[in-house]
Amino acid sequence: MGADDNPAYVPVVTSSFSHKMSFFQRVENTIVHYLTDKVHQTLLKKERNLIEKSFGVRIADIQELANNQSLILVNSYHVLNGVYPRVPGIVEVGGIHIQPKNDTIPTFIEKYLNESNHGVILFSFGSLICSSSLSRKTEKLN
Repeated sequence: MGADDNPAYVPVVTSSFSHKMSFFQRVENTIVHYLTDKVHQTLLKKERNLIEKSFGVRIADIQELANNQSLILVNSYHVLNGVYPRVPGIVEVGGIHIQPKNDTIPTFIEKYLNESNHGVILFSFGSLICSSSLSRKTEKLN
């Protein structure tokens, strides 16, 4: 497809680097990019051989098929993942599954808040953090 993934300025997806990499981070990023690519190519070759051996048919080269794509939908969003060059055939769809904000509170919580004698502060992590994973100390905020 011609997508640019030059490790000199595009961080490897699994790294913690941002687009503002130091020289040594760029070197590390380049090495990781190269090694990841070699492992990927090796695995693709093994998968192709396994498929051909198991089913007794020749299949197209997977890398060649990947290079001839017209459209790639990627689960990323430039605000969270940073901006990097993309060709027009790569479309970010990260967050497409998110529903519009719901401002309503469940009735049992609203009733509890309204009937409280001393007031209550409603604090929600949304769906990012399960309250069961918080320690008792954190729950009590002591």
